[in-house]
Amino acid sequence: VLSAFFIPDKANAEKITWNGYIQTRFNTDFFTHNEFLIRRAKFWVKGDIPETEHLSFKIQGVFRSARDNTVKVQDVYIKYALGAHQFSMGRMVPDFTLQWNQPDAFIPTLERARVVNGIIHGDQSIARLIGMKYQYIKQNTFHFGIGVFNANYNLPGRNYDKSFLLTLRSGYDLIHTETALLHLGFSASYRKLNKLSLPRIYDKSLLISGDDFRGGIEIVLQSDAWEIQGEYLSARIQKDWAWGYYLYMTYRFNEFLQPFFVLDKFVDLIDSTVNNHWFGIGCNYYAFEKIRISSDLQTQFTQTGNNYLGRVQLQVFLR
Repeated sequence: VLSAFFIPDKANAEKITWNGYIQTRFNTDFFTHNEFLIRRAKFWVKGDIPETEHLSFKIQGVFRSARDNTVKVQDVYIKYALGAHQFSMGRMVPDFTLQWNQPDAFIPTLERARVVNGIIHGDQSIARLIGMKYQYIKQNTFHFGIGVFNANYNLPGRNYDKSFLLTLRSGYDLIHTETALLHLGFSASYRKLNKLSLPRIYDKSLLISGDDFRGGIEIVLQSDAWEIQGEYLSARIQKDWAWGYYLYMTYRFNEFLQPFFVLDKFVDLIDSTVNNHWFGIGCNYYAFEKIRISSDLQTQFTQTGNNYLGRVQLQVFLR
């Protein structure tokens, strides 16, 4: 449909690209359940808008067997790019936290950290919000981004008051060479909540009102073979405080094998949640350029007994 509408000839067709991937997974907690699932099946179309300069678009959908009965639209936005300046408007990921702005298909761990999933905005909208953002990205060494998004919305996405979510993220590569990287950065955001449910931080039956401040710091260390990445994130909502951090380390033995270790902690405001650390080890096997087999084992130590999680995942790109 997009091809028929946007592309009148072959020359323009080359400016429109598509791709996607499928993640199939086996999960177990070793005590109560085993399951197979489609963790993610994503498909997107993106490219330049014909007969314009510097304008492009992206439309992306996702299917998740554990959550969705149908394909859901994630990203729908228009981008204007000129040199280091980028301006986007539509439905997208706000520029807040490092890991949520890294594609899940390329991070070495099977999932983003629990604190990242807990502190991000868009708790009930696949972490996407409707609004606009500006980014300045200079030769991959300096990043600055600000955004304005709907703050209090009724699903599927209407803002029902005059409030907006304001976001800021900036980072700088102190070292950026072909063999080494040292990156430092931070995120910050503010919105005025108006009877909004925050099920990843509070009990889902509660409607929260008041000031919502969130922020975090990020660090990345890389060399040819190894990588270390971590973030500390927190949310100050009224007088309540949710916080956490993660750290992962990887080492690339060769083009095929990449073991990793992860430390993960998130302290939410739900009484029934156990907030102890999760420790994990795992390995990625890159069978082919488009195929990755991943597995990990995670454990959480508690006074009443340890929790375990084991996963094996096959990820295949469509092209």
